[in-house]
Amino acid sequence: MSERHPPHSIKTAALAGSACILILLSACTVPGVRRTVYPDGFLVAAKTETIGAIETSGKNKTMRGNSINGLRTLHENIKITQVTHRIPNQIKGGFGVVALIVGLPDGVNQIKLDIEHPEFRLPDGRVETHFSRVENLFSLNARADWDYFYSFDHPYELTPGVWKFSLTYRDRVIYQESLEVYAAPASTSIP
Repeated sequence: MSERHPPHSIKTAALAGSACILILLSACTVPGVRRTVYPDGFLVAAKTETIGAIETSGKNKTMRGNSINGLRTLHENIKITQVTHRIPNQIKGGFGVVALIVGLPDGVNQIKLDIEHPEFRLPDGRVETHFSRVENLFSLNARADWDYFYSFDHPYELTPGVWKFSLTYRDRVIYQESLEVYAAPASTSIP
């Protein structure tokens, strides 16, 4: 026997489910969950869903973009190959960070992404250690998934060190995460 629900009860169930997640993420002490309470009582909770090393494959297209080195590369295939906070610095490798954010109003929300990273000496001679941009994050039923993937496409991006990420909403930090990029052993090739 199948049940049919009127559309409003499905929406109510979805909202109730999101409310339960918000309560679970905000009411108890859960490792890795950051809770932000605003003076008006507004609450946002965020946690890392996965973080790890990635591999890229297939065709890619590089263009100018709002990124650390001023370029954006669209890769045909990106996959997280290992869940870890320690990332080897290898060309065609990189990392991905995926977070769940609960409590944002439904619709498009502007968040600010800040990244502190090891020193890069770009081809034009500039040295960069920080990157910021405003991103649009879509929330439905008070849930939003945020992700950031970075592939090492150029030798100057391979600097070992700590990368720190933070997301800000309404002038308050709602999410923070960090990872370490380490010098990978040189690969050995057999002649």
